[in-house]
Amino acid sequence: MQVNPILYTQIFFASLMLINYIFWAMGIQSQPLAAFILLLLVISSIFLLVKINNKNITIFFIAMLVASLGVPCWQWDAQTIWLFHAKRIFFDMDLYSQLDGYDYCCMNDYPNMVPSLSASIAKSFNIWNEIIPKLSSIFFIFIPVIILTNKFKYNVTKTIFLIMLLFFGKKFLINGYIDALLAINFVSLLVLLERKDRNNSNIILGVITACLIVLMKNEGMLLYLISIIALLLSSKWEKKLILLSMPFLIYFATWKYQVDQTDIHNFMNIGFHSIDTLINRLTNKEIFIILKSILLQLSPYLILWVGVAAITNIRISFNPLNLLFLSFIGYFSALTLIYLVTPVDLTTHIGQSIDRITMPLQLILIISLLINFEKKLRF
Repeated sequence: MQVNPILYTQIFFASLMLINYIFWAMGIQSQPLAAFILLLLVISSIFLLVKINNKNITIFFIAMLVASLGVPCWQWDAQTIWLFHAKRIFFDMDLYSQLDGYDYCCMNDYPNMVPSLSASIAKSFNIWNEIIPKLSSIFFIFIPVIILTNKFKYNVTKTIFLIMLLFFGKKFLINGYIDALLAINFVSLLVLLERKDRNNSNIILGVITACLIVLMKNEGMLLYLISIIALLLSSKWEKKLILLSMPFLIYFATWKYQVDQTDIHNFMNIGFHSIDTLINRLTNKEIFIILKSILLQLSPYLILWVGVAAITNIRISFNPLNLLFLSFIGYFSALTLIYLVTPVDLTTHIGQSIDRITMPLQLILIISLLINFEKKLRF
């Protein structure tokens, strides 16, 4: 069996972030251990960049590093939720310290995958600030960006993708928010799952990526469920894919069980009582406001689709059982339903979240466009 050092290093890198989280969950994290994990992450990232030998990817991550170190954290969700959770982990040395319910606005039921790495980075330097811990964002997009870039055959397509990724992610790649990280990891998981050569190494990397996704944010569980359903619809089930149940087990064992022991809830609090809200919004035809808002966020990519197709005369391949397409439809439908039942004022909720929560849809459109565009290239 031929050893693939790049794939094995990707598995090792992703595993380190999961192991770091588990160490915090077990209460055995310490400054030397955190520093050792950070050192291994840095060495692994340098090794991967050398092995891949793509200047544009290297420049992309160097730019992300410089930008992250040069921008303090100042936006609400980043300061009040994600970095505040990391700060509590850092000072209390406890992954679950937020479960005391301190400050309802802090979304204390949100899982702590990214804050756990932020806390470890700060613990490695034994000092807390709101700049260095944000470097966790770069680590969480490192492997997914490589996976997605390697989806393309030609270097010109890889470069276009990296440029579009900057346009897509904007400030959310480095400002301490989780949404862009979640979207990039989710779409990279879809790319891994749709590979025809689903060998054991690819599945292991997919399982670890899925663990990171479900423990990033509450929406991560929804996205993972959508990817599993799409996988079942798009391909034959394989026995080795039973490993894909592991992220659910890790999520419930290390986070959901702990949250269920408390009375902590977030502002959504969706349940059977939400049916009245759903009926009222459908009756008032507010679904058209929701659809308009979502499509407006996707419009740059949809227009680009049409424009590129017209200019290059691309013959777009369309398969209704394609994993990316099924996941797009699944998340689009779920997003519409969430807005229909939200207990928050609809206009306020859409205005505060639509640019971030549609990121998985935006990235699926980017990947699909470039896949079809690349078929027209000849070098």
